[in-house]
Amino acid sequence: MYAIPSAPRSIGQVLDDAFRLYRASPPSTWILSLLAQMVLVIPSLYSQSQFPDLSMAGWEQAISMLEAIVTMLMSPTLWLMWLLFGSLYLIPYNALTANMNWSATGQATSLSNALGVGVRVFPRAFLIGLLIAVIVTLGTMLLMIPGFYWFGTLELSFIALVVEDLGVGASMDASRRLIKGYWWRAVNLFSIVVIIALVASLAADVVISLIAVFAGALSPTTVIVTQLISVFVGTLLAPLFPAALLAMYYDLKLRKEGARSSL
Repeated sequence: MYAIPSAPRSIGQVLDDAFRLYRASPPSTWILSLLAQMVLVIPSLYSQSQFPDLSMAGWEQAISMLEAIVTMLMSPTLWLMWLLFGSLYLIPYNALTANMNWSATGQATSLSNALGVGVRVFPRAFLIGLLIAVIVTLGTMLLMIPGFYWFGTLELSFIALVVEDLGVGASMDASRRLIKGYWWRAVNLFSIVVIIALVASLAADVVISLIAVFAGALSPTTVIVTQLISVFVGTLLAPLFPAALLAMYYDLKLRKEGARSSL
């Protein structure tokens, strides 16, 4: 069972805390996680429908696939769909964060209350996401390193938004202040969680690829099973990220408050 620590923790201990919080998630957390994945089903289905029938062999198949990818990347409809549904994803994601935070702090969790938080903070969350995207993109264009650095300093923005109910600028500033002096620690911890998620996603992709080989890449069976597997894996993985970020948030907050109290 997770409990907010009373003393600073090592990276390994923070990860243990994240997994405890993940395992202790109430049933409403999994409903919110499933809802978050369902939001992404529509643009995913649309993307999948844009691929041609790859029954051809050799170079013809490769050229057809390349043409389909280029067409997708140039499609305003596809970009607008992902922007719309990606933005709507913030509602269940922030609701998920609120629910897990209540569980971490020993408060009563509620599906309806969590969704209420997700809806209420959505305008601020959208602006934060937009600003982070712009900042990281501009930083990436400047030899990549600034973008990577800025992403690391802002990764707790949504946590601060939900936990402290701050404004857009205040949430981003809270993340920057917490991570200042602990950038490598925060990035390393988050990277471990990303690697775990990538391994699980790759395993799911292997299963999906095998199904595509035997049933056909665009057969109704493949499309349905692919989406079911993606939703299932996404539902299992989604709570892991707020769990890790919440564990990091409370550890860094304790370190900063401890540093102030010792002055």
